[in-house]
Amino acid sequence: MDKNHLERAGYFDKGVLSKKGVYFHSPSTFARQNLFCILWGAEYMCDTPYEIHRRTERQFMDVYMIQRIIEGELHFEYRNTSFAARAGDIVFLDSHIPNHYWADSPVRWQFFHFNGPLAKPYCDLLFQQQGACHPGRSESGFLFNNILREMSQTTPNDHRLSLWMYNLISGLVLPQNNAISTVTSRAQHYMEDNFQKSLLVEEIASYAMLSRYHFSRLFKQETGFSPHQYLINIRLRHARELLSQGSVPMDVIASTCGFSSTSHFISVFKKENGMTPVMFQKMSSSLENPHLTI
Repeated sequence: MDKNHLERAGYFDKGVLSKKGVYFHSPSTFARQNLFCILWGAEYMCDTPYEIHRRTERQFMDVYMIQRIIEGELHFEYRNTSFAARAGDIVFLDSHIPNHYWADSPVRWQFFHFNGPLAKPYCDLLFQQQGACHPGRSESGFLFNNILREMSQTTPNDHRLSLWMYNLISGLVLPQNNAISTVTSRAQHYMEDNFQKSLLVEEIASYAMLSRYHFSRLFKQETGFSPHQYLINIRLRHARELLSQGSVPMDVIASTCGFSSTSHFISVFKKENGMTPVMFQKMSSSLENPHLTI
């Protein structure tokens, strides 16, 4: 990476009071093709006029960025939203698109630039679920510290770095402290009790006493699934239980589990499970009878 690129990335900008790093790493070919690859990272202490403003393709980078605020706050403009990240918050940015962040007062924070085959899907999933800022994630601090410590070594271990990054990012996907609101819990119980019926999301939202939009957004944020997908998962779970019994006809399973038709049941089952109901039924039978050939 040349000096001009570093300047565009913000490593020679005013406002950096002190820093640990920047630590650079060149991952192996295997790591680049299969793992999370951390390319560079650091811990900064900044104050105004520290500012990074990437507006044009010339300033964009083929990486993703994750940041952890330790003290103070950092201000952001990203994907048509403005927010301030404070101590304990984590921010996930796609550096392929415009992003702007700056310090109005002293702030200490850690960051890593990384890529890999799962980087974009996770970045998109996290933004869809919760936006770019993930508040109150102080429990992730030890992972940031581990990664920064490993990056400071002469030969950082690709697999160790990837494991910590995966734990960090997948931890953000999970609802914090498994917190489920009363609204979501009511909806879950309602779907469990009525999955055999032809349920619409509007009906479930009405039972939860929210508009469809607000209910769907809250439900996905807290469970990781849309209400429709959660209902499908319930129906498929019961369908697999019936299929494992080996003697229940397909049309009975479809109607019992709330599918509109047998063909619809077969189509959804194959899409979600990677095999037809008949294949699953045979596989279940073979597990009970090892001498049976599928």
